[in-house]
Amino acid sequence: MIPQFSLCIPAYRNPATLEVCLRTVLEQPGDDYEIVVSDDQGPPGIKALVEQLGQPERIRYLRTPQRLGLRGNFEHCVTHSRGRYVSILGDDDGLCRKALDVARSLLASSQPEVFFWFPHVYWWPDALLPHKRQMVYVRAHPKTARLVNAREYVDRFFDDPRNLWLFERLPSIYNGFVSRDLLERIRRRTGSYFCDELADVSSGIVNGIMATSAALVERPLSIRGLSASSSGVSFRSKQAGQQLSDDFLRGMRAPLCAAELGDSTALAVHLASVRLRATRQFVELADKPIRVADVVHGILGELNEDPARYDELVADAQRLVNRYRLDGSEFVVPPRFSGEHAKLVGVEVLNDGGVFLAFDGTALGINDIDQAAVFVDSLLR
Repeated sequence: MIPQFSLCIPAYRNPATLEVCLRTVLEQPGDDYEIVVSDDQGPPGIKALVEQLGQPERIRYLRTPQRLGLRGNFEHCVTHSRGRYVSILGDDDGLCRKALDVARSLLASSQPEVFFWFPHVYWWPDALLPHKRQMVYVRAHPKTARLVNAREYVDRFFDDPRNLWLFERLPSIYNGFVSRDLLERIRRRTGSYFCDELADVSSGIVNGIMATSAALVERPLSIRGLSASSSGVSFRSKQAGQQLSDDFLRGMRAPLCAAELGDSTALAVHLASVRLRATRQFVELADKPIRVADVVHGILGELNEDPARYDELVADAQRLVNRYRLDGSEFVVPPRFSGEHAKLVGVEVLNDGGVFLAFDGTALGINDIDQAAVFVDSLLR
């Protein structure tokens, strides 16, 4: 029997967070979903964990024939899924309580090719950024879903490049479900579903370009987990993340940064690179120019995330200013932050009418993403 949903988990480093991730999926009601764990030559504990859970009818364990890297493992996992709708969870992410019930309800009323959400966020106790550890960020939106134009989210991502976090609002398979029909249509056009080393971002771009119908689920169905194994965060922490980011780079098939922008650990450069490659691959984006000045502004906005990266990022920004002969007076270099980042808790009302809540999970006894899911559920009932 073909399952309605495939939850694909590309695993590599951390059996401990994977165990908790799996718990949040196995606690979902219903029997119409499968879990696909793709082990990219990780430690023996990954296979041992799956075998210990003893649910072969629900969890399918795969091991890659050789190290594939993040993009390759994503592709391997999705390729071996069977569900009508497919989603990806990182091995430190989690599903919210009754997430699949919400998905079933949506599909009972419409059949979008992709439906997506903007996740809650949980920083594990071992996260690389100390001031973020055990923080829980909750999007307190209503339990509604609405049909949207997925292309509009792609256009916002390209047209407002100084807002770095718009990549999290793309209709990505990493924070959504993609129909089998859309997956196969993309593969027929591009040869593979994931078209860039930044697999989560590129999936949001190509979904937005090619989906004929889409729905936005206002209240998130998943929690983005950020742990010591999170590759993206490793670039933002020069000392603690160096080994992890180096390992991520070794697993790539192609350079992370576009040659025009040069190597950098800056998120602004990584996102500009995926934008640039997408404009060359997809004719639908050919009219989306990449402004180097926007990249420089983005780099400068990251300077004080980690004091150890300050001088390196200033040099990256100056290199681009010199290479492209930009007007240096346009850019303001913020002074180096010499203190310690504090944990910021509180309430923020968002432009779309939702409410964003920040909690310190240390005080609440939240030590893993399953406990975060329980907390979110009790808060938003």
